[in-house]
Amino acid sequence: KEEISSINNNNERDVIIEEDGSVSVPPIEYYNDPNLLQNRHWAQRAVVLAGGVVFNILLAFILYFGELTVGSGMPRYMFDQGAMVNSMPRVDGPSVGLLNRGDVILSVNDMSLSTKTPSALESSEAISKFITTIRETTPGDELHLSIMNYETKQISQIDIAPRPIN
Repeated sequence: KEEISSINNNNERDVIIEEDGSVSVPPIEYYNDPNLLQNRHWAQRAVVLAGGVVFNILLAFILYFGELTVGSGMPRYMFDQGAMVNSMPRVDGPSVGLLNRGDVILSVNDMSLSTKTPSALESSEAISKFITTIRETTPGDELHLSIMNYETKQISQIDIAPRPIN
């Protein structure tokens, strides 16, 4: 039998090559190996485990604040002028055939819905005023709307007479 020393320098384990070419490696003794974490003193294990937790928390904060400062940052909401029509008008509604999904209502009765660079508060107030104007319109009266078409981006003027919903 020929013996060849293993790769580690302390020569604790030896690989044995048999005459027929087969290799046998002595089993690892997990319970006696002082280099394994499970065989170390409790204080050393606690330091290693706490270090892992602290490193993970530190890494998470670095990635989070790195994205905020160096990366693209927090998402910013874009507020453009007007109110976008998000759904198709009701089949029996007054705006059928006049408004389409994606159209933008820019003004109601020549009152603009927002300023050139609206903030979240201004946009919210403008939409509230728009809804209030529609609700306060008596049946038979017309609303004059300025609409930007979604497909052509052309601005057109339309008149709509709101009706109560049955």
